[in-house]
Amino acid sequence: MSSQSNTRATRPLMVWVCHDGRAGHISQLKGLTKALARQTNIEELWLDSQTLQVGFRGLLLPTKQDNSPDIIIGAGHGTHKSLLMLARTHRAKSFVIMKPSLPLPLFDGVICPEHDGLANSERVMTTQGPITKISPPPNTKRTQHLMMIGGPSKHFVWDESNLIKQIQEICDTRREVLWHLSDSPRTPLSFIDKISSFEIANLSCHRYQDGSFGPVDEALQSSAFTWVTPDSMSMLYESLTSGSPTALLELPMVSKSEKKRICMHINRLTSSGKLIDFGQWQSNKKAQFYPDLPASLDEASAAATWLLKRYQQLSLTAQTTGQA
Repeated sequence: MSSQSNTRATRPLMVWVCHDGRAGHISQLKGLTKALARQTNIEELWLDSQTLQVGFRGLLLPTKQDNSPDIIIGAGHGTHKSLLMLARTHRAKSFVIMKPSLPLPLFDGVICPEHDGLANSERVMTTQGPITKISPPPNTKRTQHLMMIGGPSKHFVWDESNLIKQIQEICDTRREVLWHLSDSPRTPLSFIDKISSFEIANLSCHRYQDGSFGPVDEALQSSAFTWVTPDSMSMLYESLTSGSPTALLELPMVSKSEKKRICMHINRLTSSGKLIDFGQWQSNKKAQFYPDLPASLDEASAAATWLLKRYQQLSLTAQTTGQA
């Protein structure tokens, strides 16, 4: 074995993480790197693609040093060109979260939710939904009841009046429960003021900017039941991953064929019993239909396992062909 191979075997796996500053993308990257760290010894370097200066000269000057990356992971279309240039320069393996806009063969691995429409292959791993940084805590007493509100999106029509009616009905049905409701960056500013004006006795409203809700991951990990709006797959999967029984508030679907994958995916989750929707709850509310839903999802760990296996396969191929 070469001295370079010995060095690689003894030092941590060097993982560079290329992000675009978007909170949702950073959350997925953190979820994946946390899962990688649970499975192997890694060292991380986070790079903001918005400020990263990568010259085209790097495409022509491949180098490999002990402190260079073994793996570079990116999330968001804005990271892809920088990621590929860095991977080429440092002879690192390139992985992206979510379906890339560039051709798949440019990347060594793609991890994306199944609603992105890609099929599993040697180069692609699909997950049920977005990776999250949340994991269910062991034996945690769940005492909170939460409502997580998104906002206008390209997938769903934002029907604020009907949404408030649903929240009123839930609170009226479970008067013994204090519900904590939080908005999010996409929620219209008027929403909290509007729903607060109804003075629902067992509803406490929080603006995410105020910090009164506390860290979302901690709130979800202690939630006995969580309602979420369907416009955010990340928010939905954060709740499912936390181990909290989860239900969907109702928003009308945008009637465009290219958006049907999201609707079909949500339908699969409800039909498989992983969550319930407002209609299911409404038809059974007199029986207080809050079923024990299946165990939490752990897509991050599955993705990390696949990524490490793919990296090992690529590294072995490179060694046997003399390209390492």
